[in-house]
Amino acid sequence: MSDLWGCCSSIFVANDYSMWDKWEPQDPVTLDEKARQDALVEKMKNDQFEQANPDFCTQFKHDLEKRQQSTRDKDRLAQSNTYFKRRQYAPALASYMAALVEAPYCPLILTNIAQVHLRLNATDDALEFCNRALFVAPTHIKALSRKASILHGRGLWKDALDVVQLAMDVDKRATPDLVQQFVQIKAAYDDDVGREVLQRRMDAPNSVDNWHLHAMQHLLDQFDLGHHNPHESTEHLFQRHASGDKMDGDATGRPPNVATVDALRALLPLLQADKDCKLLFRTSGALTRVVTRLVAPEAAEDDEVRAILQCLVAMVTDDAATQHHLYLLAPFRQWVVDSVVDTSMNTTRNMSLLVQLVDECMAVNLWKSVVATSVPMLAGLLRQWQAQESAESATSIVMYASEMEAGRHALTTALIQPVLVQVLALLR
Repeated sequence: MSDLWGCCSSIFVANDYSMWDKWEPQDPVTLDEKARQDALVEKMKNDQFEQANPDFCTQFKHDLEKRQQSTRDKDRLAQSNTYFKRRQYAPALASYMAALVEAPYCPLILTNIAQVHLRLNATDDALEFCNRALFVAPTHIKALSRKASILHGRGLWKDALDVVQLAMDVDKRATPDLVQQFVQIKAAYDDDVGREVLQRRMDAPNSVDNWHLHAMQHLLDQFDLGHHNPHESTEHLFQRHASGDKMDGDATGRPPNVATVDALRALLPLLQADKDCKLLFRTSGALTRVVTRLVAPEAAEDDEVRAILQCLVAMVTDDAATQHHLYLLAPFRQWVVDSVVDTSMNTTRNMSLLVQLVDECMAVNLWKSVVATSVPMLAGLLRQWQAQESAESATSIVMYASEMEAGRHALTTALIQPVLVQVLALLR
């Protein structure tokens, strides 16, 4: 009986045509047709969605294209920047210009093109692209900075100062490079204005009001500084001396050391007594020349170094303009750091003058930063606490440096042991 029932069940299943509804052919032609039908259905759904949500779909497509374009722009800019870092300025310029075609109003690309033109000494083109960038983005800091640099290089001090002042107002982070550029341009502008006023006073008939200026100018005329060209850049001046171009003697044929020392000794009382004389000394190029002499590869003799340092101390005392001017002379900054670190470079007396010079300059935050960020220099100043002639100024400098976070960190970590040693030595 059971066999009969099983047989009937098999026949029933075999004749169950509803199973065909679940069967799906797997041959390639059928699968391809199914894929086309599915795609058609999906497209119809998408079309219906787009018709129902036109704004959303339009914005989505726009965002997608924008992201794709942004990716392409980033790749192109990366390649351009690579060329620039390798100093391959011609291909960098071509690459930036190609990027500009895709994004003609991008201030970053316009500013980078200006920078390439600056490196190629094409200042007219550089200024043009700076102006284009500023037309699109009037407060673009890099465009403002580079435009100020071009104007500064052309001697347009007031225009350069106005532009870099705007950049400073926009830059809330006080970027160090921008601060240094501002200081440099403002110093040049102030000196230019001050020198014009001095010149008018010197051109007036001799009187009690201008006799000291004439005396100062007479001494500067006797002070043979190698026929300084006032339009010569500071960088070029240091390069010439680094290559061995030495100062001449004076008209009497005395050697440079004697001529320099005698002239500086005669100038010192005027520099100590009068701010106008300081301005005349600075704007005549004499300040830069004596500093160049100080840091020249051929070591100056001790009496010459002492005479120069005495004049520099007189120049920086209560004179922020000279303090900033000396900071901007990078070889001099390095010489100061090296001299404090390695005291064998100077005699005890000269070291005392150098430390006094740095102490006077600490009123300027840029100088304070130089000291605070140099652990070797701070260590050298701590050693000067034991030198009777330098102790007071060295202590003052360290206290100034401790006002900055970098200085406090160095004194309480890397230099904590020498600090304690020096403090205990002072207490004995």
